[in-house]
Amino acid sequence: MGIKDCFNIYNKLLNKKYVLHIEGNMQLEITFSKHNLKHLLGLQKLKDINIVTENKAPVVYNLIKKNIVNDKLICGSQYYSKIEERILYFYLIPTILQSKIIVDFDPSKIPDSYKSKLQETDYILYHRIDSTTNAHLTLSEKDEQKHKCYPETFFVEHSQMYLTGQDFKDILNVEIIEL
Repeated sequence: MGIKDCFNIYNKLLNKKYVLHIEGNMQLEITFSKHNLKHLLGLQKLKDINIVTENKAPVVYNLIKKNIVNDKLICGSQYYSKIEERILYFYLIPTILQSKIIVDFDPSKIPDSYKSKLQETDYILYHRIDSTTNAHLTLSEKDEQKHKCYPETFFVEHSQMYLTGQDFKDILNVEIIEL
């Protein structure tokens, strides 16, 4: 799995609205945009690659599209290990959309040192990879638009830290609407 594979998977998510029908008669709408890919992949963590860190997300999206930001470039970063699992498991994002969800995510239930990256998180979708490892897609509500969300971040965690004590719901089905 490489960055171009991630790009291709992500492209299939664009120009669609995902309506998640959740137990308890709840609905959530998710839309993906070119603005989200850089952060979902964690490319901002590659501090030694100026073309990635100094450009806004839509520019980085186009640099990946043009193969200027490629595997050779990002794998050469001394910080690559910080994002390697995101790239490895990025293919799970379409599956995560049909997995389990934490509603009304409560960051007070996780250790303080991990809270900063989840300040805006309202929901966490997750998929169990194995008995101790989960892939997480965090969602934030758009300003003043309850239940209309954008993807905030994607990460893999080798513990149950983000799940313990949270309020879980099942996703009953996902309606995909072309935009």
